[in-house]
Amino acid sequence: APAPRLALARHLTAGGDPRGEHVRLACALEPLELDDPARAALADRAARLPSFAFFTNIDRDFPHSYQVRRGFVDELACSAAWFAHEAERLMRAAPIRVFDVSPYAAAEGSRLAACPELRKLRRLKLHVACDDVILASPHLAGLRELELSLQLWEPAAVAGLARALRPLQGLREG
Repeated sequence: APAPRLALARHLTAGGDPRGEHVRLACALEPLELDDPARAALADRAARLPSFAFFTNIDRDFPHSYQVRRGFVDELACSAAWFAHEAERLMRAAPIRVFDVSPYAAAEGSRLAACPELRKLRRLKLHVACDDVILASPHLAGLRELELSLQLWEPAAVAGLARALRPLQGLREG
C-alpha cells in the first residue's frame, strides 16, 4: 500500500522538498499500464524532479542492479557477501523487500544466513544449488516468497529441498 509513502510525500512537499512530488508521482505511475495516455506526462515530470539518492559512499562493487518502486529502492541484486556486509546500512537507506542473491561460495551463504536484516525481506531469489544453510536461517521465518532457479537432477536433491523448505511456514503458494 502506498499510504506511508504518500504520507512522506505530503510531509516533504509541505516542507518545500521537491522529492515529495517525485514520490507522489512514482506512486501514481505504478498502477498505470505502459500504454496509458496519462503515463507519459507523469513519467516526464517525475524524471525532471530530484529523487532520493539512497546509496551513497558505497564501494564500487555495489549491487549488480536495483529496482525502484513507488519512489524507493525495493529490489536489490548483489553478492551474498556484499549484502551481509552492508545489510544494516542498506536497510536503513531503503525499504528493500526483494533480494536477488548472486551465485556465492559456501562461506558467503553462512554469513548471509546469520544476517538479521533478512527478516525484513518479503521475497528471496536464489539461482544456485539449494543451500540448506541459507534456507535454515531463523531470519527467514517471515519470508513470504522464495524464487528458486534450480536444476535438481537427483531425487535426493529434491527431498533435501523439501526438508529445507519446511521451516519457512510463511511462504504462500504462487
